[in-house]
Amino acid sequence: MEALKFNKKYIVTITMISALGGLLFGYDWVVIGGAKPFYERFFDIVHLPALHW
Repeated sequence: MEALKFNKKYIVTITMISALGGLLFGYDWVVIGGAKPFYERFFDIVHLPALHW
């Protein structure tokens, strides 16, 4: 049986890009969540339940 050959540099690069994407998505989620009370008051949507999630 032939041994499988992996391109280690390619796998590490894809893994790092994926990890960075997850980190940035999580950071973005926290920043937007922290700003939510402020933009709700700014755009006067505090009393509109249809615009809340």
